[in-house]
Amino acid sequence: MDRNQLLDLLASGPVIAAVKSEDGLAAALESDVSVIFLLSGDILTVADAAARVRKAGKRAFVHLDLVDGLAAREVSVDFIARQTAADGIISTKAALTRRGRELGLVALMNCLTNPPVVLLYYTAAGLWRWNAILSAVVLEAAAVAVEWRCCRAYSEQVKRPFLFALFINLFSYGAGCAINLL
Repeated sequence: MDRNQLLDLLASGPVIAAVKSEDGLAAALESDVSVIFLLSGDILTVADAAARVRKAGKRAFVHLDLVDGLAAREVSVDFIARQTAADGIISTKAALTRRGRELGLVALMNCLTNPPVVLLYYTAAGLWRWNAILSAVVLEAAAVAVEWRCCRAYSEQVKRPFLFALFINLFSYGAGCAINLL
């Protein structure tokens, strides 16, 4: 599967199932989603989980950082590519996503700016009583800058990394605001 095929899949059904348990996997396999992120497991179960996803006609992505027994080393990517039916990987490590692309996997890099931004926001606005709007603007600008640098350094496919980083952060911020309204 290449990036364009993944984008076509997501355009036709933009919901992705992120599973952390056997019950979650069973539910995702019965659902209408076409992409499943495997966010748990170990080296003894990940191949079977990916095979079940593919047998159901869906695409499987393994989060390397969350599978017990896999180290943050390129050999872990080799294992996923050679020993499982996974279509892609997810990791916070640039070297692992790069290796995944070399092996023909779709590699998604999980930037971890959202949790630190939220923590710093509540610390600055709540604990230190700083201006909430100013805190949000400064922290979101920092998140855009970090993600822009990551995209620029590690992704050849993103044509305009700054606009991409800005868009994903605006989307994330808007989703957070919508959730807070509920």
